[in-house]
Amino acid sequence: MNTGFALIAMAFISANIDAGQVLQGLRDSETAVSSYSFHWTIGCKEINPVNRQENKATIKGKYTIDVTTRRFCLESEESWTKEKKEHNKVSVETYDGNAYVSLIGTDSVFHNARISSFQESPTWRIPPEDFLYHFKGNTIHALLKENSIGSFEVKDINRSKFAFITSKAVPFATGMARYSFQIDLNKGFAVVKRSLQSSTNPPTDWFDYATMHNEGYKEVSKGIWLPSQSICETYKPFPVKGEYLLRNQYIIVFSDWSVNNAVTNSQFTISIPKNVVVDDRIRKSTYVVNNMSDLDLDHQIRIALGKKPSRLSSLHVLLAILVANAVFIFLILSIRHRRRRTA
Repeated sequence: MNTGFALIAMAFISANIDAGQVLQGLRDSETAVSSYSFHWTIGCKEINPVNRQENKATIKGKYTIDVTTRRFCLESEESWTKEKKEHNKVSVETYDGNAYVSLIGTDSVFHNARISSFQESPTWRIPPEDFLYHFKGNTIHALLKENSIGSFEVKDINRSKFAFITSKAVPFATGMARYSFQIDLNKGFAVVKRSLQSSTNPPTDWFDYATMHNEGYKEVSKGIWLPSQSICETYKPFPVKGEYLLRNQYIIVFSDWSVNNAVTNSQFTISIPKNVVVDDRIRKSTYVVNNMSDLDLDHQIRIALGKKPSRLSSLHVLLAILVANAVFIFLILSIRHRRRRTA
């Protein structure tokens, strides 16, 4: 934990706390985490907006990320019921700083893979960094800096000191919208609740239409507190016939948090098994891996990122064979034509 973070944390012994100190504390807490990993179990409920039919799913997995380089590895098993049918999926997704690779299958057997030379959006429903100091694809510190603070208040609740911060409201559809955050100042600036709020009657009647409420915080490293459970809900932002309609709900249980441990590149690379169909967007081809020697992934990535291959590609070889065959046929026809003329 850096010195600035420690000094800001000590400042909250004082009764005079301002929004600037809280923003700095969020920023210092964010930069105090360089890598982390955890296991999670997610119970999902997603509701069709048209017929209001519910689809339920359970996801179990492990997530590892190197914050500095954005390398990650996400392993997951997913089972769900849709239209009274049971489904399941297993997947592994990695980004090693150069290439994004995903493996997808069923019943622990992988069938398909995708390789690309840029970081694509993984398939998780909620970005894992949102459980630390992010919300909606950005850091909370940055969101409040960019959108300006609309209100700030500090309250003592159950012997803990909490900061309540909202951004300035902006026009949204038929009403107004704003960000809202509840921060536990006694637990490393843990953001225990973050919301997008809407109102058709500002400045009152604010409703949390997209919210994440974290609880069961534990100090996993000195000064770094992380949750044991999170409840995430999204509603339609404005009421329909006086009722806010739920779109989805995720209940996430965390275990085995690990923070700031050393990471190696092997944690963010995977081998593609035999018989897997590969959509290779680096080599712009689709193929089946028959043997691991058929796919030197690191070598192919280096080629795609700027180095020319030392041998002809399979497409070039095929074209050369076709041209050679055409030339051979032309020569045979020419010889036959000459013989007929001389005869």
